[in-house]
Parts: sequence; C-alpha cells; structure tokens
Amino acid sequence: MTFISNTWYAAAWSGEVEAGKPLALTIADQPIVLYRGADGSAVALEDRCSHRCAPLSKGRVEGDALRCWYHGLLFSSAGKCLEMPGQDTAPGFDIRAYPVVERHECVWLWTGNPALADPALVPAGKLTENGIPFRTGVLNFDSDYQLINDNLCDFSHVAYVHEKTLGQGQNEWAQRLPMLSNLDNGIRVTRWIEDTTPPPTPGLEPGLRIDQYTAYDYVVPGVLMMQIDAYPLGKAKELNFQPPPASMDGAIYVLRTMQMATPITAGKARYLYSLSHPVDPAPEHSLDGVIGLFKYAFGEDQDMIEAQQAAIDKHPGVMLRNTKHDAGLMRVRRLIANKIREEQTTTETRTAAE
Repeated sequence: MTFISNTWYAAAWSGEVEAGKPLALTIADQPIVLYRGADGSAVALEDRCSHRCAPLSKGRVEGDALRCWYHGLLFSSAGKCLEMPGQDTAPGFDIRAYPVVERHECVWLWTGNPALADPALVPAGKLTENGIPFRTGVLNFDSDYQLINDNLCDFSHVAYVHEKTLGQGQNEWAQRLPMLSNLDNGIRVTRWIEDTTPPPTPGLEPGLRIDQYTAYDYVVPGVLMMQIDAYPLGKAKELNFQPPPASMDGAIYVLRTMQMATPITAGKARYLYSLSHPVDPAPEHSLDGVIGLFKYAFGEDQDMIEAQQAAIDKHPGVMLRNTKHDAGLMRVRRLIANKIREEQTTTETRTAAE
C-alpha cells in the first residue's frame, strides 16, 4: 500500500514521548524512533542502526544523541554516526532523520522530502490555546486508516453506532444532510440540529433539550478539528442557522476536539483523539467524565471499523458504494489519491531524468 510522503502525520501526543525513553512507532510503513534531546525537543530517526539493523528504540538517550544498545554506535539528532566503538567513524553509517514539529501538544512528523517540510502546513487546531484544560487518548486500529477517515467525514453513523452514547437515540444525524464545502486540502462540514438531547455530560440536567451546532474541518492526510456548541432552544432560528458567535456567549456548553488518523502499515492505523471544554458546565469534573464517554464511543467506532475491514478482506475487490452522505469522504479520498499520484509521477520523472 502506498501513502502520502510529503505531509505532516500526527505521530504521538507530547506526553507519550518521555525524557530518556525512546519510543518505537511505525508511520506510513516507516519504522521510526522518537526521543527527547537534552533541551526537551522531540527528535525522530529511522529505527535502525546502520551497523547490524538493531532497533535504535532499544537504545539509550545520551544528551541529544541516541546510542545503539547492541554494539554501541552513537547517532546524532541529525542521524550522523558520531561514534563507532573500537575504531574511527567510517562513511556510510549515517541514518535518516525526520523533520519534527511539536504543536497542539502533539508531535508531528514529515515522512517525505525534508526540503518541503514547512511547519506552516501543520493543521491549525486551537485545542490547547488559552490554557484551557484538555485530555488526550490513543487507539490502535486493525484497519486501513482511510476507513477511519470515512467514519469521521460522515457523521450519519452517530445515529446507529453511537445510538446510546453520542447519538442519544436521535436520528437527525442520519436524516439531515449537513452543509458541505471544499477546502484546498479537505472539507468543511457544518450543521445545526434543533431540539436535541446532548450526550450525558456532568453539570447538565438529564433530558435537557438544546439546539446544537457542529462544525469541523477535515484535512488530508486525516485530521479532524471540530467544535460542538450547545445553546438553549430557539438559538438556531435566532441565528438564521448561521454559525454561533465566536465569543460563545450564551452557550450551555462547548466542546473542542482534534482527532487524527495516522497510517501505521496497510491494515493498521493509529488514532489520536483529544477534547477540551472552553465552556464547561461542571469545571471540577466534567472533562474527565466526557473523555470517558468519548473513549467508549470511539471504541464503538473501532469495533465497527475493524469488523468492516475484516469483511473487506474476505471480499477482495469489492466495490464500496456511496450515498449522499459520502460526498465529504469521497473528496478526501480523491485528494489523498491525487497527492499519491503526483508524488509517484514526480519520482518517475526524476528517475527518468537521471
């Protein structure tokens, strides 16, 4: 399976990369080791000693460098071989270093041409702004990451997969199409749902009826940046179904989330999720309760998506058909396919010129 190379992948939450503890990950079929240098900055190297291919993730962090714990070769944060015990360093032993940006409490990694790794291309989520508390989590899926993309680009499944959790038995998610617009690198989805019930949230009266506004950007290779705003009944009509004020005045509660689907290999994916409550109905304990609910709901997604992948594997070549709800996910899939095709064409052209 082929993945986009020239893109920022969400590799790990910042808290997963601990000082002095190399972290082994595979991103888009590339074995990688993450660690923190002497100043705390995240470093990413290929997880392979150039001597005998021992995983560097089993090594020891020494200042900004990482030492292989098989025969002791030492590599700088730029991948240069600094020491070879018993002899002077020799050419040909350097390894690959990957561009890294740490933003939104997440370590982002560029798997392609380092010269193209522009930090400005990291998706502009606002989850951690203004010191608002937030929570994070990770799930590992036995599925193609694009099935997770599909799931996050089409929330009609909320009425069924999450009937008793996020959906609360409301079928508006499936019966009403959202407003969909195109971004250069993805889609924007917005919708008002009138007179609905929010998911169980500490501080909210059970059975409370609200108008709920949901909006999100979904960008390649698989990053969701979403807001969920709950208002008293009548707010949607009062605003003529336009977006609520940025000030969030009058909101009963507000949720912000970033969710990222990152390919590991064909058929395996890493799913990072996070939540914050800029307007919190019960600041002392609401966020912990809500992250627990969402973790359970994401487990519902995982169960369905992995079962879907298993069914696809049993029927190779089967065509996945589309409904009106699939317009967003179809665009995201096309964008990913186009980027992969462009990179392959560029590589083929360069190879022919050489």
